Amino acid sequence: MSLNGGTALIGANGDDDNELNSGSAYLLDTFTGDLLHKLTAPDGANNDQFGGSVAISGGTALIGAHFDDDNGSGSGSAYLFTIEDTAVVLEPLGILGTVVVLGFGAMSHRYKGK
Repeated sequence: MSLNGGTALIGANGDDDNELNSGSAYLLDTFTGDLLHKLTAPDGANNDQFGGSVAISGGTALIGAHFDDDNGSGSGSAYLFTIEDTAVVLEPLGILGTVVVLGFGAMSHRYKGK
C-alpha cells in the first residue's frame, strides 16, 4: 500500500481479472473510502502478480508485476500510470524492465545467489 495525500494505492497481486493471479491495484479516496479506479496490466497474464509492489506520488503511480514474463520467465516489469484528478487514470506511460523492478521492491529470493 502507498499513500499520497487523500489517495491510497493498494495492490492485490492475487486478483484474477486477466488470468489466475494476474493481479490488480485499487486507487481509493482515503477520506470517503470510495473506489476511484481499478488498475490492471494491459498485458496481464497468468501469475504475473501485478500489484505486488505499489507507489504513488502526486499524479504518478508505479506498479510492479514481479513475475511478468516479457523479458524471460519471471523477469518482472513495472508499469507507470498518470493520474488526473485522482479519478481518471490514463493508459500506462510505459512498461519498465527488470532493473526497475529489482530497485522497486522485488521479492527477496531474487537476490539469493550461490
